[in-house]
Amino acid sequence: MRVRSAALLASRIVAIYIGFHAVIYSGEFAHDLIRRRPVAVLARSFAPLTALLALAAILWILAPRVAAALLRGSAPAEGEPDAESAGEGPLRARDAGTIAFAVSGLFIAAQAAPLLAATVQRFVGGVWNRDATGDVLALGTRVLIGVLVFVNARGLTSGVLRFRDS
Repeated sequence: MRVRSAALLASRIVAIYIGFHAVIYSGEFAHDLIRRRPVAVLARSFAPLTALLALAAILWILAPRVAAALLRGSAPAEGEPDAESAGEGPLRARDAGTIAFAVSGLFIAAQAAPLLAATVQRFVGGVWNRDATGDVLALGTRVLIGVLVFVNARGLTSGVLRFRDS
């Protein structure tokens, strides 16, 4: 398997996971809709559904760009042609580790994003208290950690490989 193909596959798998995760919120929204709940209750279940579906669609559409971002800055090892750094070479341990860290970061951010959207929806709906503030801080931190793991996947992989080799 080529590096670019593995990165593209990983991006699309995350998009599918996020799309299936949206099914949970679509059931909750449908239940609230059937029960003719107030608009505020409908909005509370609609916000995470919308956030997840938008995230899944964006990730699916931008999967080639996400894969390219994962491979950007990949320096070839000694004796390897430059084509491998462009993602056309065989999958190496360093590339697999980078893809794994990036996918983990996307999972962390994707799991927190709908909950963060629902909490912000409570703020917009006028229901705000100390618990909501703590929720926003905790969920915002999870999203930030997920994004940082995604962005720094190559550095994390290098660190793990250096630690393993020492």
